[in-house]
Amino acid sequence: MNNMAQLEAAFDATIIPGAVKDAMKAAGASSGDLYKLGYDKLHVIDGFNLRVHNDHYQAKLEERVESLTENGWYAHHPMGGLVQRENGENIVYIFDGHTRLAAIPLANAKRVARGLPPITEVTVVAIPTKKNGKDPITMADLTVAMVQGNKGNPHTAYELALACRRLADANLSVAEIGRQLTLSGEWVKSLLLLMSAPLELRQRVANEALTVTLAVQLLKEHGDEAAEMVEEAAAEKEAQGKPVRLTRKNIKPTSPFTKAVKRSAPAMYDALEKVKADPAFAKLDAGTREKLLEVMTSLERAKDDGAVDHSKQITIFDTVGSDSEGTKATA
Repeated sequence: MNNMAQLEAAFDATIIPGAVKDAMKAAGASSGDLYKLGYDKLHVIDGFNLRVHNDHYQAKLEERVESLTENGWYAHHPMGGLVQRENGENIVYIFDGHTRLAAIPLANAKRVARGLPPITEVTVVAIPTKKNGKDPITMADLTVAMVQGNKGNPHTAYELALACRRLADANLSVAEIGRQLTLSGEWVKSLLLLMSAPLELRQRVANEALTVTLAVQLLKEHGDEAAEMVEEAAAEKEAQGKPVRLTRKNIKPTSPFTKAVKRSAPAMYDALEKVKADPAFAKLDAGTREKLLEVMTSLERAKDDGAVDHSKQITIFDTVGSDSEGTKATA
C-alpha cells in the first residue's frame, strides 16, 4: 500500500475558478464540445485521486497501457477537466481519467519501440467552475463526480470509504452522502466506521484481503482486538504460502489467556521493576536474570511506543452513536 498514507491524510484544496476558453486557447486546444490538447498540459490535484495503488490498480494500469499501445487515444472517451486560476494562468486539472493519464507515457514507450507515433493529444471535457451558473464548485462536488464517472471501473469499497470520509469532512450528512454517491445509508455508516478502524484492518480492506462487511462485524464484536485477530489469520495464510483472502472461518477470537496477559502487562512491568531493584536479583541464576530482563525490555519497548491498556481503551463504538441518516456524518 504505497499510497495509503497520502490517501488517508487530511485532504484540503482550494479551487480558484479559471476561464475555460482562455485555458484551452493557451494550451493550444481546438474548440468544440470536446477540447483536444496535449496531454503534457494536464495537471492532477495532489491527494485527490481515490485509487489505491495495489495489485488491482496495477492490473488496471497495465490494461490501459496495452489499450493505448494498440489503439491509441479514443477521442470519444474524454477525460474530465476543471480549470483553475494560478499565478495569473488558467491551468487544466484532471478530476476523471487519472489512470489513463498515468498510462500514456508508458504506452508511448511501447508505441515508439513498435515504430508507432506517440500519443501527444487527448480529449477533455471541461466542466463549468460554477454549479447552476452561480455556486462555486467544491472538492466535494468533484469527489462525487469522480465516483459517479467511474462506473466502468468502479471504485473499491475502501476507495468509497475514502470518498465518504471526504464528504463527511465537508459536513455532508449520512443521508446526503448516500444520495450523492448512490449508496444506502447503512453502507455509508459502515464505510465511515471502517475509516475509524485500526490501520491494520484498513490496510487489509484496501488490499482486498478482507471485506468491509466482515471488518465492521469484527469491530462491533471485538473492538480493536479485531485487528490482531485478522493479522494472526493473515500470518497463518502467508506461512502456508496461500493468498491472503480472509473469511469468517479463518479468523479466531483472541484467547482468554492472551487477553489476560495484555491486561496484566502494566502490573507485570511494575513487578519486574521491583524484582530488578531488589538486592536478591543479583543472586538469581544468570539464565533466569536474562529471561526476566528480556521480558522487561520487551515491555519497555511497548511502553515507549505508546502502547495502551486495552482493558481500559475506548473503541470507536463507544463514541459513534446510532444517529439517524439525517444527522451529520462523522469519520
